[in-house]
Amino acid sequence: MNSDTFYFALACFALLCYAYLLHLILKGPIRPYVALFIDLIVLFLTNVAELALYGADIYPKVFYIDDMFRQAIVFILVISLVYYALTSKGDKRSLGRWLIIGATLLAAIFISYALLHSTNGFIRPMTNAVRNLSVTAMVMNLILWMLLLSSRTLDRRLLTVTSGLGVQMAGEAIGQSLRLMAKSLIPFSNFVLIASHFLCLAIWISAFRQKPRPAAPSAPSRP
Repeated sequence: MNSDTFYFALACFALLCYAYLLHLILKGPIRPYVALFIDLIVLFLTNVAELALYGADIYPKVFYIDDMFRQAIVFILVISLVYYALTSKGDKRSLGRWLIIGATLLAAIFISYALLHSTNGFIRPMTNAVRNLSVTAMVMNLILWMLLLSSRTLDRRLLTVTSGLGVQMAGEAIGQSLRLMAKSLIPFSNFVLIASHFLCLAIWISAFRQKPRPAAPSAPSRP
């Protein structure tokens, strides 16, 4: 099996995973996961576009633009989950707004720096921008994890979804950094990116296949 056939098989398998996840989300309460639903639709459509253009001269630019767009949607997904987790606590709504504003400004600064302070064509600045946005989203996801674990009631499904996001964003940050270090590391970086993405999808499928259980009370804090 050559690399093109392997890529095509992986892309088709990913499309099946996206479709199955969309089906699972529609079966349950969709309100907390609207952003995840949109993220999966974006993943599906951009993958179809990349399959259609694979091998064309314009493909590399389309891929990196799509990659940036997908990472932006993931960032919005994390922001929406943080906001959802905080708005369920009336006394922390203002904190949620400030966290979202701060994270958005930080992401804008990181992306602007990556795009404006690189003169090496198109691919390197886009790789830098995707990595920086992924790191910002990873920090926000860590904050979301701490919020969920400190909550009096533990939303297991949301915690599992957050875990999947953490795996993917860590893999994204590592993979993009490896791409920037040396061309010889690109095959390994691609493996890290693909493996973390499919592991994230597996965790999400596991989360939505399970019937939602009542939120479990978290362990009481020690005095």
